[in-house]
Amino acid sequence: MTDASAALLLAVDSWGGVASMITLAESLHGLGVNARIAAYSDYGGKVRAAGFGFIDLGVSVADYWAEQNAQRPGWARNPLRTWMALRSGLKDTALAVVSSVADAVEPGEVIVSGTLTVGTATGIAGLRGGRVVAVNPAPMTPSRLPEASLSPVTRRPSRLNDWVGRFGARVAEWLYRPSVSAGREALGLPPWTARDYLAAVNRTPTIYGVSPALMPADPAWPAHVTVTGHLLRADLKPVIPEGLPEFLAEHPGAVYVGFGSMGNAMRQSDLDVACRALAMAGRPGVIAGLAEGGELPGTGTGTPVFAVGEVSHDWLFPQLAAVVHHGGSGTTHRAVLAGVPSMAVPVGYDQPYWGRRLAEVGVGVPPVPYRKLSPGRLASAIRQLTGDPGIAARAKQLGAVLSAENGPSAAARVIMAALAT
Repeated sequence: MTDASAALLLAVDSWGGVASMITLAESLHGLGVNARIAAYSDYGGKVRAAGFGFIDLGVSVADYWAEQNAQRPGWARNPLRTWMALRSGLKDTALAVVSSVADAVEPGEVIVSGTLTVGTATGIAGLRGGRVVAVNPAPMTPSRLPEASLSPVTRRPSRLNDWVGRFGARVAEWLYRPSVSAGREALGLPPWTARDYLAAVNRTPTIYGVSPALMPADPAWPAHVTVTGHLLRADLKPVIPEGLPEFLAEHPGAVYVGFGSMGNAMRQSDLDVACRALAMAGRPGVIAGLAEGGELPGTGTGTPVFAVGEVSHDWLFPQLAAVVHHGGSGTTHRAVLAGVPSMAVPVGYDQPYWGRRLAEVGVGVPPVPYRKLSPGRLASAIRQLTGDPGIAARAKQLGAVLSAENGPSAAARVIMAALAT
């Protein structure tokens, strides 16, 4: 029997993944579970502010992406470089992660792991006599259904989709196993083969912390795979940049443009593209990811633009005409929850999937890949997003559906079942 009062939530992820773990920790705390969160050094302040114990993984994600940008310029516009950046980063940080988590995990404690560290968590849990529950932000379980497949071949249920999903699992194994093997070596465990890795992932209880309205569960999936609903909550203390409320009041119909918390967040070239696209679409803009905030004078386009660093999306998004984002699971769900049209400019990973799903469920337009981003393409998409009453109506409808979900509670029940085993 495991200790039914403790869980360590391991979030080797961007802020969206860490925020989901905080929400999940709150639900577990309400059930009497002592939940702690292990994450990159950058997020320690936010985890502690939420009232949870923080295990510092000893790695700064901001420093990591700065190094990647220096070593691999333009990686975000090259799919192979994107995957190599992730693979390299996981292996480079594996020893720090394993050391921090192995020292922190108590005997019998359940480890709730994000996608990138399921293999590492399995090794540590085996040594500590605990169990692992995986929390994934996008479909990793092979499926015949196109809407439940990360990269479907057909738009109808097909065995081809399932085969491609199994191939995708092999790609994931290629990405993650070097870091898992490095971690297992540090723990004194034998390295895994590809079969070892895939077998461990397939038998791990898995939570998809996403909305079934966006990613429906495949009825053929095993019983230990659960789609719980999204893991979002409103910020208790919204971060509202000074001057932004006044800007939105003065310039109604603004469009948000942001490319996430990865290393490609917003470069000068991206800023130029965004400003020109907003001007061509005739829309004021809120542009995220810049070092300094405030209204941007002299963008060369004459269109009103306000720059933000950190800002609470749950406060901001409902006030906008549309949201253009990177296609991460958290931001995708936040935009849909706000009831506004949205679209993705994906770099890689699960982002193309979410961009595609926004268009398929009728709340957005097809994604524009980051590597193909141009002022004309983005302006055309913004005009379509903001000019189609059907998209706006569907966005409001689906926003109401997501508002009724209680994903954290459902996910907590799955973890409680693991604690009781």
